[in-house]
Amino acid sequence: MSYTNNLYSEIRSAEANIKDYENKNTKIQQKIRLLRNAKKEIKKFRKDANSQRKRIIKMSKGLKGWKGSNYNEYKIKIDGQIIEGYKTYNNGLNNVLDSIDDEISRLRNESYRLDGNMESLRVRVNWLYREIENGI
Repeated sequence: MSYTNNLYSEIRSAEANIKDYENKNTKIQQKIRLLRNAKKEIKKFRKDANSQRKRIIKMSKGLKGWKGSNYNEYKIKIDGQIIEGYKTYNNGLNNVLDSIDDEISRLRNESYRLDGNMESLRVRVNWLYREIENGI
């Protein structure tokens, strides 16, 4: 195989790798979009839960004048179970949001790495074409 044929073979290989990296990068961008959409939805859940918790706290404070026989039991359930349940739920949502942010960062870094690889291959392909032009 001649030197020129070897260069063309290397060009084809590099271009195939570039295409592969582009496909991987496209998939990464799709995953990032999906994660951002999921993040928006989870933030809505968190906002709704916080609104409900605030309404329950407000309602509970409005019952201070109530001195019925079940008041203490009711107050304990609201403060100890319902409000704490909302806090636990909110903390869980925050943990999920943190995990999503971590995954988005990981995917962005992977995308940057692929971009760098593609740029290196493009530079190599340009050099190979110049080598062919100069050799002929």
